[in-house]
Amino acid sequence: MLAVEGVTAGYGRATILDGIDLAIPEGGGLALLGRNGVGKTTLIRTLMGLTDRTAGRILWRGRDVAGLPAAERVRLGLGWVPQERRIFRTLSVQENLEVAARPGPWDLARVYALLPRLAERRANQGWQLSGGEQQLLALGRALMLNPDLLLLDEPLEGLAPVMVDVVLDAIRELAGTGLALVMVEQHAADALELTGHAVVMDRGRIVARAGSAALLADPARIVELTGL
Repeated sequence: MLAVEGVTAGYGRATILDGIDLAIPEGGGLALLGRNGVGKTTLIRTLMGLTDRTAGRILWRGRDVAGLPAAERVRLGLGWVPQERRIFRTLSVQENLEVAARPGPWDLARVYALLPRLAERRANQGWQLSGGEQQLLALGRALMLNPDLLLLDEPLEGLAPVMVDVVLDAIRELAGTGLALVMVEQHAADALELTGHAVVMDRGRIVARAGSAALLADPARIVELTGL
């Protein structure tokens, strides 16, 4: 589905990613692991077309999309749940969802069925939601775009334990539908449980690749590779 070949990228003159290669099959899941500041979020943003790429290709189903703007990548099937959530604080929950709607199987009814907390809060404005509810809204809004690949940038960051469970349950259900996922997460075990493969980044490069199940069965190896 997605292939990244020799991608170097960053912001202005600052190079953050150096020669990144990875591939995600249709319906696949990839855990993107590593310490803070090693380039994981920059890689997600590069996939969305929000950094300055200086080398390499990004192939979406065989088509090089590296020169396309973010909006066009969304139309092709890329969805993004950013670390900052970026909900519309003065719109209601339902308005946040409707503004992102594109044709496809994910509509309001299906999003509310997956995330019933949003249905309960549908009339509340974004600023009235807790941090966990805002994360659910960011996830629901991304689903309303009807993506084929969903990029999740630290979806559990800063959440209360009860909301961590709610978000994980939703992502687990999404993985079961065949939706492809890339998950950046400091809680390595949670990301590995939900994906088939993992890559570890350090200083803007991929330094290790492994099956998620193999890493999950070897916690010492996770600590060795990530320091987490």
